[in-house]
Amino acid sequence: MHSSHRAVRGQMSDSLLTALFIILSGGLQDAYTYLCRGKVFANAQTGNIVLLSAYLFEGDTARAVRYLVPVLSFALGVFVAECIHRRFKHMEKIHWRQLIILSEIVLLFAVGFLPQEQNMAANMLVSFVCAMQVQTFRKVRGHAYASTMCIGNLRSGTEALCEYFHDKNPAVLRRALTYFGVIGIFALGADAVILQDPAVMRLFRDRYPTLPRHASTQTAVHDLDGALYLQDLGCETIVLARELTLSEMEKIASRLTTAGAEAFVHGAHCMSVSGACYLSAMLGGRSGNRGLCAQPCRLDWRCGKGDHVLSLKDMSLLRHAQEMADAGITTFKIEGRMKRPEYVAAVVTACREALAGEAYDEDTLRAVFSRSGFTDGYLTGRRDKTMFGYRTKDDVQSADKVLKSLAALYEKETPRVGVSMAFSLTEAESTLTVSDGANTCAVTGAVPEKAISRSLDAASAEKNLVKTGGTPFAVTDFAADIAPGYMLPASALNALRREALSKLLEARGAAKPWPRSGAPAPATPEKRDRDRTVELWARFESPSQIPAGESFDKILLPVERITPEIIETFGERLIGVLPAILWPADEETLEARLAALKDAGLREVYGDNIYAIPLTRRRELALHGGAGLNILNTEALRHYEEEGLASVT
Repeated sequence: MHSSHRAVRGQMSDSLLTALFIILSGGLQDAYTYLCRGKVFANAQTGNIVLLSAYLFEGDTARAVRYLVPVLSFALGVFVAECIHRRFKHMEKIHWRQLIILSEIVLLFAVGFLPQEQNMAANMLVSFVCAMQVQTFRKVRGHAYASTMCIGNLRSGTEALCEYFHDKNPAVLRRALTYFGVIGIFALGADAVILQDPAVMRLFRDRYPTLPRHASTQTAVHDLDGALYLQDLGCETIVLARELTLSEMEKIASRLTTAGAEAFVHGAHCMSVSGACYLSAMLGGRSGNRGLCAQPCRLDWRCGKGDHVLSLKDMSLLRHAQEMADAGITTFKIEGRMKRPEYVAAVVTACREALAGEAYDEDTLRAVFSRSGFTDGYLTGRRDKTMFGYRTKDDVQSADKVLKSLAALYEKETPRVGVSMAFSLTEAESTLTVSDGANTCAVTGAVPEKAISRSLDAASAEKNLVKTGGTPFAVTDFAADIAPGYMLPASALNALRREALSKLLEARGAAKPWPRSGAPAPATPEKRDRDRTVELWARFESPSQIPAGESFDKILLPVERITPEIIETFGERLIGVLPAILWPADEETLEARLAALKDAGLREVYGDNIYAIPLTRRRELALHGGAGLNILNTEALRHYEEEGLASVT
């Protein structure tokens, strides 16, 4: 397999070579600011916003500012890049992208001379450069890709803001404010955290025990043991792997007791199995397991006569939504990173229609975003060439036909938050109290007037006060206590309603930090002064590969290749390697094989997946942790030590 390097007509900025260079540059810039400039992200603005919010809530303003600076610099970089594009896009002597590259070179060169005492200035400049890069280089061979990892809302919002300053289109300004609003909501608070690293799960469990924890799809849960292990760690929701069939999902979901099963229902596929792809990490230092995937699988990789052989179509399982619910799936997940609001509106609308048993518009879904159509191959077990597809020029152009109609879906909020209203009118004042069950707000309105012809009654008051259009609220309960002989004009009632609902919306949006326990911070990593004997381990796929006269300390072989004779030959030096991914249909077979191998003398196994922990406990086998466990920090190492692993990679 290779990546095609055939001549393609088009701009040099769209070439594969340029894309690879830009990806490497983005990864290096993020690593530089994080490792060398005070653990601040140059590209991953989501991380900066999380840390900014955390330090603000803790009252540590100085540290909060350290993470605010790169966020603002990133937004400024997008704005400047878009201005350069608009100002110089018709320039003939030099291309506008060359101006961007020249600016990047000059600024990064200057950063190299800034001392450590000026880390804030350095981070500001590097984030500014990264933003210009992500705004400028957005396609490779005509296909959209992420040249640096960034928060898509920040980039899209700033781009729209620049467009508004240029065209003065109010609709564009509303779009920009929508993106920035999402960022604000994210920073103010979260209803849960989604995690992959068990060390981080432990930190949240110990320090914020009431904050719900969700296990990410990156935990690679393809089997029951893995799901039950995460449930025992306290996860309230477990995102199952995209590669499971409907019956496999049902087998896992039916055994969960305290955790719910979540599954993807629409969006992009990963070419590799969930949580086990390292292609982006190896090519550009951008790990998909850290949310930094540059999607190199979308490039034109070739095998024989096949093109784009690593690019899968997006999944669309909406027609199976009710079957999935019946199978025990409690939450549907829509993949939509860096997608525009129209995409979200289209998919959410279609998903709700599917769950209601109504027909949904699949043609519109395809038009707003697809890669030559959709597939349900994993869910149905039809894994063949029809699952593959890539984004064509026709796919891109088809979106223009539906964006305007889809935008209408989110122009006005759908009222989904139930509220109770209590209206009171006395001879001295009018008051309205609204409550969503958790927040209650009361406001005082105009002084009532003596009725001349008709006094205000409960029915008339309710008619005006329950008009909540344009807000997220719907009145579920209304009560009125009105003194006879008085009236209040409709304008005063409407003003009372608007003020009360506005205050309730403000109360709902106020930051409510989750209570923090008194658990101590993780201990500083200690240096372990212990005698170490360096051992040489060798891993083989087949016994026939083991050289004669070898002197390895340990020999690793797949458990399916191990026989009693091999155990007798290598004795205690032999370690059985468990499958990196275990499918539900193979669980009983693997456990039976391990029981037989243990009876034959096997004592140690090697595992790359969390399912190995409960499995080896039951079989009383020593477990060595593999690289697939992604042990990247001291806390993760401590976690697996406490879980009883004999060694880790």
